[in-house]
Amino acid sequence: MPDKLREFIYLDDVSVNSHLSSLGKALPREVVEQSESGKETEGGADVKLAKGSRVWSESTGTETTRDATAPYRFEELRETLVEEDIQIHDNPDPRAVSRGDVIRVDGTTVPMSLYKIELAAMSFLEIFDGMMESDVIEDIDELADEDERDQNIDPQRTGDEDDIELSEALDDLRTILELAEEFIGDGIPIRVVNEARTYVTALDRSLMRVSGREAFFEETDYVIFGRVKGRINRDEEWDPIEATRVTGRYFQESEDVGDELRDVLRQLSEEMELEMSEEDLLVEGRSVEINPMAVYW
Repeated sequence: MPDKLREFIYLDDVSVNSHLSSLGKALPREVVEQSESGKETEGGADVKLAKGSRVWSESTGTETTRDATAPYRFEELRETLVEEDIQIHDNPDPRAVSRGDVIRVDGTTVPMSLYKIELAAMSFLEIFDGMMESDVIEDIDELADEDERDQNIDPQRTGDEDDIELSEALDDLRTILELAEEFIGDGIPIRVVNEARTYVTALDRSLMRVSGREAFFEETDYVIFGRVKGRINRDEEWDPIEATRVTGRYFQESEDVGDELRDVLRQLSEEMELEMSEEDLLVEGRSVEINPMAVYW
C-alpha cells in the first residue's frame, strides 16, 4: 500500500509498464485480494481435538477484485525498485547522478517560455470572454426596455469604444494562444525549484490527467518522479525552446534563432504585462533534466 496519499496530475502509463516489465514483473489487469473469517462453537462437524473437548470450526473466504490502475502499477514499480536495491535519488546534486538513474524531486513547479504565455493567454481569454458576455447581456436588456428587440445586435460590437478595444484584444489573445499551442506542440517545459537547486523537464501534454491551466497556472509544489535524461553541467544551459523542438520544426538550425525567439518572448510578455524572468527562458547549470514518469502531490 502507498505510504501516503497521492494525487497524480501526470502519469506515463506506458513508461511505468515498460519499467515493470524490464524488472520481470507481469502486467496485472486486475488485483485479487483474499480475506478469511472464522468462528468456533462446541459440537457439530469438522471435529478438532483441543484440550480434550470437541471444537467445531468454520471458515469462510472472500475475494475482492479491483482494476490494476496506472497509479497502482506506479506504486508497484516504486516498491519493486526498493526490493531490487535500485536507488531512488531524492533531490540529488547533479554531480551525483548519471543518465538513467531513478530520480525523485520535489519543489515549486514553474511553467517556462512559450507555455507560460499560453497559460496567461488562456486565462485572459476566459476573463475577457466573460466581460464581453456580460456587456452584451446588459446591452440587450437595455434595448428590450426600449422596445428595440428587433434591432440587429452585433455581439462583438456594442458601439462603445471600450467594447471595440476589448474585442480587438480578444482577437489578439486568440492569435497568441493559437501560435503558442502550434509552436509548443505536445511539449510542456517546466522547472522545479527547491531550496537546493533547480531541475528541468518537458512533460507530454497528452499524458496530463488535469488541464495544464489547473495544474500550473499558479506556482504549486509537486513531486516529479522519473529518470535522469541528462546532466546540465556548469557553463551549460537548458533551453526550453530546444527541449520542445520548436526551432527544429519551424526554423533552420541557427545559433541566433534561440536568441531571437527569446527576444520576441520578452517583448510579448511585456505587452501582456506578464512577469517573465530570465530563468523562464533559459536555465543555467548545474542542473538535471528529468525524463518524467509521474507528477503528483
